[in-house]
Amino acid sequence: MSTRIKVRSPYYIKDVSTSSGTSSISIYIYQGTLFTSKPSTAQYSLSKPFTQDGSDYYAVYEIAELIRDYITTEFSGTYNNEPVWVEIDGLVAKESGTATSNNDGEGMSDASKNFSGVVFEGDFVLNETDDDFAFVRTDPQPSSGSLILETENGSSTTASFGNGDAYSIYSVPTFYLAYDGYSLFTEGINKTIGNKSFLISGDTLYRPSDASITLPVNVDRIDIGDGWTYEFYANGVLQGSEVTGTAKGTNTANMISYITVSTSYDEVRVYRSPASLGQRTLLGTAYIKDLNCTKHESVKVSFYNRFGAVQDLYFTGKTTESINVTGEEYKANNIDFSSLTYNVAKHQYNQYDKQGKRSVQLSTGYVNEDYNAWVEELMLSEKVWFTLDSTLYPAKPKTSSQTFKTRLNDSLVAYTIDFDFAFDQIQNIR
Repeated sequence: MSTRIKVRSPYYIKDVSTSSGTSSISIYIYQGTLFTSKPSTAQYSLSKPFTQDGSDYYAVYEIAELIRDYITTEFSGTYNNEPVWVEIDGLVAKESGTATSNNDGEGMSDASKNFSGVVFEGDFVLNETDDDFAFVRTDPQPSSGSLILETENGSSTTASFGNGDAYSIYSVPTFYLAYDGYSLFTEGINKTIGNKSFLISGDTLYRPSDASITLPVNVDRIDIGDGWTYEFYANGVLQGSEVTGTAKGTNTANMISYITVSTSYDEVRVYRSPASLGQRTLLGTAYIKDLNCTKHESVKVSFYNRFGAVQDLYFTGKTTESINVTGEEYKANNIDFSSLTYNVAKHQYNQYDKQGKRSVQLSTGYVNEDYNAWVEELMLSEKVWFTLDSTLYPAKPKTSSQTFKTRLNDSLVAYTIDFDFAFDQIQNIR
């Protein structure tokens, strides 16, 4: 497991040292396989003097705004976006050495060390020999050179720290998975995606009864080495057999998986490890509910939500299209002085630089209060598309203010949102 950060909000790392001087770090940002796909040259090299804090020294870096330029947030109808690896070189290690054992399979031991008072719960341990890593589960015992380790989600570590493996221990991770999501002010500083199985707010999605919907799965959380699976249900009854998901490995392309839920199913359950291993663990259940039927054609809006995944939101109410045209004009003098006449079929007012911008107004129809969170995320999203008459269009929400509704206050919950097509009507790309 890696630390999954959301880079539309600031993210700070703290380099800690026991001596003064200058902190110097290099930031590598890449897609592909961890360590293997790391570029030969860092995208950023940063340095700043350490600030003294009692007997310790520290330097703080905000890295999120540097990372965003390297995350691709596009969509062509295929759900396949991925995060990026962010690797930090140059951080000061609080301890380093060579492991003498794996602490009876629970982590790591170094007989030459006393980790007590130096290493603490949550510290990051990097196996530099095997390119593996883990987190310290609990503070070490007094006068102990042994550590109990775990993955970020609390599972027993799969990291192997055998005799002779070189290691380094840091106050913060030396690499991250970065998603184009954001945190809320009320969540505080450095809020990560954490242990969500599904990259959506809540655990329920809504769709028209005749349409499928796509569910984004946080594979980095679910798969810890033994794979992952999922099952479809209808009315509480298993439909078909267990489906094997794509193994995560350390490739960013596999960190988010999108499950297409057809009209035959109303529930999806995801598991860590296949049933064939005899240790399957249920990690999440998502519920799919049908929207109220209307006489209007439904419109699917796809957008990057606050977890950096593409989410679908259906609008089943009235759809109204419009166009706004702009341009310039000038008044011509059409008189023919030789004959003192003018052509009455010739324009006196002439137009030029005409251009049009199409818009559409979508209505949700009557929906559940769950839509409140998704409408907010849609309005805050920087990348939005909608599918109209089977064609995918890039769009941008034009509605900038919305009053959230509840059944208690409003009896019926429905929303209307205006969108601009995110292009000019006359093709003018040069």
